[in-house]
Amino acid sequence: MTMRPKNRCQRCNRTWHPRGNNLSLKCPACGSPEVEIAPNPLAALSKLGLMGCIAFGLVSVLCGGVIALVGGGLRPKNPPTQDQSTVAKSDSDASKRTEKRVPDVARSDSVIAKRTEKPAPNAVETVRPSVALAPAPRRVYNSVPAGYSSAWVRLGDTETRVIGAAVRRPVLFGPKGDERTSAELVLLVWVETRRIGPGTVELRRWIGALDADARLAGASGVLTPVRFSGATLGGQLDRGVALVKDGPPVRDLLAFAVPDPNVQTLSLRLAGSHVGEFGFFDHEIPPEAWKGGAAKD
Repeated sequence: MTMRPKNRCQRCNRTWHPRGNNLSLKCPACGSPEVEIAPNPLAALSKLGLMGCIAFGLVSVLCGGVIALVGGGLRPKNPPTQDQSTVAKSDSDASKRTEKRVPDVARSDSVIAKRTEKPAPNAVETVRPSVALAPAPRRVYNSVPAGYSSAWVRLGDTETRVIGAAVRRPVLFGPKGDERTSAELVLLVWVETRRIGPGTVELRRWIGALDADARLAGASGVLTPVRFSGATLGGQLDRGVALVKDGPPVRDLLAFAVPDPNVQTLSLRLAGSHVGEFGFFDHEIPPEAWKGGAAKD
C-alpha cells in the first residue's frame, strides 16, 4: 500500500498521485482547479514521534529531581559509633609518634643560634683614585715661546693676534702619524683668532696646501710660506673649526722661511676674506719676539 500524498478532485471525485515534476493542482480528468491535497501519513507519524520524545525527556527530568529530593532526606542523622578500644589504640599510637618526633632541645638551640648569627661584615676597602686612572697628559708639539703677545686687531666681528714667534726645527707628523723633527730651520708664527659678533664662521689654516692668506715681510722682502711635503706641522690646524661669538680663540701655526739676520721688525698681514671680513689684519712682530725666548705651553 503506497504512503505517498494523494490529490482528490472535489468536482469529479477523482484521486491520483502526483508523479515527477507534475505538481499541477488541476484535475487531469475534468481540468477543475478545485483539488484537495490529501495529508501525508508519514509526516503525521513523524510529528507524533517528535512530540513523544519531548514528553519523555520532560518526564525523565522531573523524575530525577524527585529522586534527588527524596534521597537527600534519607541521610543518617548520627555518624556510626566507633569502638572504644579502637579509639584508645589509635590515641596511644599517636602519642608514640609524637614522642619520636620531639627534637633534642640542645641540638635545636644550637641550630637556631647558628641561623641567627650574623656574618661578620667584610672589611670595606677604601678606593683611592690612582694616578694611573687619570688620562695621560696631552703632549704639546711646537710649544709657544714665552714673552710676547700682540694686541688684538679687529675686522668686522673677528679679531686676531700674534702670541709668539721663533726660529726652530719644528716637529712634523707623517701620513701614518709617525713623529719626526724637520731637518731645516723655519720661522714659526703662532696666531689666535676669535669671534666677537653674532653668527658663525669657519676658520681654516691660514697657509693652505695651494694658497696662503697670510703674508710675512721684512726689510729684505717677502718671506716664503713653508709647506712640508708628505708631512703635517704639529700644532697647525688640520681641519676647519667653527668660530662662535664669545667662544675660545682658535690657534693656528704658520711657517715661513727664516729671515735675514739683519732684519728686525716683521710685518704679518692676514686676509680678512679668510674669515668673511673685508680688509686685512696687520700685525707688527718686533725682533725680540722672534730672535729668542723660551717656549711656553
